[in-house]
Amino acid sequence: MGFGMEVTYLLRQQNSPLNYPPFVRLSGQALARGIEEHYNRPDLIVGVATAGHCAGVLVAQEMNFHLHTCARPPKDHGRGNLIEGEVKKGQSE
Repeated sequence: MGFGMEVTYLLRQQNSPLNYPPFVRLSGQALARGIEEHYNRPDLIVGVATAGHCAGVLVAQEMNFHLHTCARPPKDHGRGNLIEGEVKKGQSE
Protein backbone atom coordinates (compact mmCIF):
# COMPACT_ATOMS: atom_id res chain seq x y z
CA MET A 1 0.00 0.00 0.00
CA GLY A 2 1.42 3.32 -0.97
CA PHE A 3 1.31 6.52 0.96
CA GLY A 4 -1.93 8.45 0.50
CA MET A 5 -4.07 5.41 -0.31
CA GLU A 6 -7.28 5.10 1.66
CA VAL A 7 -7.83 1.87 3.55
CA THR A 8 -11.45 0.87 3.94
CA TYR A 9 -11.07 -1.61 6.80
CA LEU A 10 -12.53 -0.53 10.14
CA LEU A 11 -12.71 -2.98 13.03
CA ARG A 12 -14.54 -2.18 16.27
CA GLN A 13 -13.49 -4.22 19.27
CA GLN A 14 -16.36 -3.77 21.70
CA ASN A 15 -19.18 -6.30 21.37
CA SER A 16 -17.63 -7.89 18.31
CA PRO A 17 -16.25 -11.26 17.27
CA LEU A 18 -12.79 -9.77 17.85
CA ASN A 19 -13.22 -10.89 21.44
CA TYR A 20 -13.08 -14.48 20.15
CA PRO A 21 -9.42 -15.50 19.49
CA PRO A 22 -10.02 -17.86 16.52
CA PHE A 23 -11.91 -15.06 14.75
CA VAL A 24 -9.06 -12.65 15.45
CA ARG A 25 -6.59 -15.01 13.76
CA LEU A 26 -8.95 -15.53 10.81
CA SER A 27 -9.41 -11.76 10.45
CA GLY A 28 -5.66 -11.19 10.31
CA GLN A 29 -5.26 -13.89 7.69
CA ALA A 30 -8.08 -12.47 5.56
CA LEU A 31 -6.80 -8.89 5.76
CA ALA A 32 -3.24 -9.95 4.91
CA ARG A 33 -4.43 -12.09 1.99
CA GLY A 34 -6.59 -9.23 0.65
CA ILE A 35 -3.67 -6.80 0.81
CA GLU A 36 -1.35 -9.20 -1.01
CA GLU A 37 -3.95 -9.97 -3.70
CA HIS A 38 -4.85 -6.34 -4.42
CA TYR A 39 -1.60 -4.46 -3.71
CA ASN A 40 1.19 -7.09 -3.78
CA ARG A 41 3.26 -7.75 -0.66
CA PRO A 42 4.09 -4.51 1.17
CA ASP A 43 7.43 -3.92 2.86
CA LEU A 44 5.97 -2.27 5.95
CA ILE A 45 2.67 -1.97 7.81
CA VAL A 46 1.49 1.30 9.35
CA GLY A 47 -1.55 1.40 11.63
CA VAL A 48 -3.34 4.76 11.62
CA ALA A 49 -4.26 6.19 15.03
CA THR A 50 -7.37 4.75 16.71
CA ALA A 51 -9.24 2.43 14.32
CA GLY A 52 -6.22 1.52 12.18
CA HIS A 53 -4.18 0.15 15.06
CA CYS A 54 -6.42 -2.86 15.45
CA ALA A 55 -6.27 -3.87 11.78
CA GLY A 56 -2.57 -2.98 11.64
CA VAL A 57 -1.74 -5.32 14.51
CA LEU A 58 -3.63 -8.20 12.89
CA VAL A 59 -1.95 -7.70 9.50
CA ALA A 60 1.55 -7.12 10.91
CA GLN A 61 1.31 -10.26 13.01
CA GLU A 62 0.11 -12.37 10.09
CA MET A 63 2.77 -11.00 7.69
CA ASN A 64 5.53 -11.11 10.32
CA PHE A 65 6.22 -7.36 10.19
CA HIS A 66 6.93 -4.79 12.85
CA LEU A 67 3.93 -2.49 13.28
CA HIS A 68 4.56 1.19 12.64
CA THR A 69 2.05 3.71 13.90
CA CYS A 70 0.91 6.99 12.43
CA ALA A 71 -0.23 9.97 14.49
CA ARG A 72 -2.25 12.71 12.91
CA PRO A 73 -1.39 15.50 13.41
CA PRO A 74 2.28 14.86 14.29
CA LYS A 75 2.79 14.46 18.00
CA ASP A 76 3.51 17.64 19.94
CA HIS A 77 5.86 15.85 22.32
CA GLY A 78 8.98 13.70 22.05
CA ARG A 79 10.47 13.87 18.56
CA GLY A 80 7.23 15.11 17.01
CA ASN A 81 7.11 12.22 14.56
CA LEU A 82 4.22 11.58 12.22
CA ILE A 83 5.21 7.91 11.87
CA GLU A 84 6.70 5.92 14.75
CA GLY A 85 9.12 3.23 13.64
CA GLU A 86 11.93 3.13 11.13
CA VAL A 87 10.77 3.89 7.60
CA LYS A 88 13.39 3.95 4.88
CA LYS A 89 13.16 6.07 1.75
CA GLY A 90 11.36 4.18 -1.02
CA GLN A 91 9.44 1.78 1.20
CA SER A 92 5.85 1.09 0.10
CA GLU A 93 5.75 3.72 -2.62
